[in-house]
Amino acid sequence: MPEKNLESILLMHIVIHPAEEWDLPSLDEIDYSLWEKGKGVKRLVLERLYRFLNGPYIEDNFKDHEERREWRSEMEGKYPWFYGYYAGNALRVNMMAQVAQSAMRLLRIGYKGQREEEFEALA
Repeated sequence: MPEKNLESILLMHIVIHPAEEWDLPSLDEIDYSLWEKGKGVKRLVLERLYRFLNGPYIEDNFKDHEERREWRSEMEGKYPWFYGYYAGNALRVNMMAQVAQSAMRLLRIGYKGQREEEFEALA
């Protein structure tokens, strides 16, 4: 029996909204010298933030988390690629909290731009 395509597998239970189109600068265009510690960890944080902003928005029709968990486990067993795609859901509360908190915390540390106080307040 041929393997089903992504849409037919997922659309049984979920609605996928395309990612928003953000006008983000290339990670290579960012001036990492604005931070004391430079490029390394700051670029990694920004890569995660960009991945989050460009991820799919996935809504499902499960009545509770247990039903969702069972379905997810079944899909992970059948399709090895499934978890990586589903875990990228930008609407997952854990995803939002982890990315936003860690990004702002790490980007605040060592910022040395001209508008340091304003950056600190916004972060």
